[in-house]
Amino acid sequence: MVRGSFNLDDALLDPSRAFGTPEKVLSDPRLDRRAKESILERWREDCERLEATEKTAAIGGADNLQRVLKALNRLKSSA
Repeated sequence: MVRGSFNLDDALLDPSRAFGTPEKVLSDPRLDRRAKESILERWREDCERLEATEKTAAIGGADNLQRVLKALNRLKSSA
């Protein structure tokens, strides 16, 4: 969740920790379109890596990947 001061580098390192959900990335007024896309793309990469592991089922990685992809599609279709 985003609190207090915001650091884009930190958000890019761990988007799920910084925002909690992909939808919060889309709705954050502090981010321009490019930053949102960078964060969501990083999140997608993280989810895909998780999906490739056996732990995915236990932590919901596949569900998160679908949410991130949906958020990316919303962002791109709003252009």
